[in-house]
Amino acid sequence: MKHHRSKTKIASFVLAILTFFIINTNATQAQKISIMGNIRAFGIEKVVPNDQSSVNYKGTTAFNGNLRFYDKNKIAFRLGLGLNNLKYEFEDDTLKTNFEVARKSTVAIIGLEKHFGNNILIPYLGIYVPFTFNSHDKIKEIGGNFIDEIDNKSFYAGANVDIGLWLKLFKFIRIGAEFNVGVSQFKSEIIDNLVEGQSSKIKLKNLDYGGAFAIGLAF
Repeated sequence: MKHHRSKTKIASFVLAILTFFIINTNATQAQKISIMGNIRAFGIEKVVPNDQSSVNYKGTTAFNGNLRFYDKNKIAFRLGLGLNNLKYEFEDDTLKTNFEVARKSTVAIIGLEKHFGNNILIPYLGIYVPFTFNSHDKIKEIGGNFIDEIDNKSFYAGANVDIGLWLKLFKFIRIGAEFNVGVSQFKSEIIDNLVEGQSSKIKLKNLDYGGAFAIGLAF
């Protein structure tokens, strides 16, 4: 009798576990939308000198929010919008002076991704195109009071491959990380007409790579 009861308890326990995974899998498959925020963790030193300038890169901070729509095959269409803040200093040999620059830009993202698995860990692989626009350069002469502000009208795009991994917490919460590599833009100049009649003195590297932490919700 005791042996029969033990078998019944074991069978009930196994059935409960299977039911949990079936419900969990169905809930994951039923999720059609996710909202994730990415915070930049690391990346390439983006600024390089052009002509007769020297550059000291001071770092980049970035954040973007992403909305993903999924089909039944776990293909996700990604839409994102974010802000980049890039800082550097440069010395212009022609002007014989030093400048510090803070550039703020808006970035829009369009992409496609393939997500795998229905369990606790959800890896994905995708491609996306970032469009950078609405850039604003604040330029200050180091050691002086001169400040120049430029509303940069340039618009440029890039092409990136991204790979990521999400950890599923409870039913809706996701945390994870994303790594991307690609060509950051199709236009390299970032300061235009600093001095009237002269070409840009500073440019960005075309190669781009970086990583970000991600957190958000999936429904």
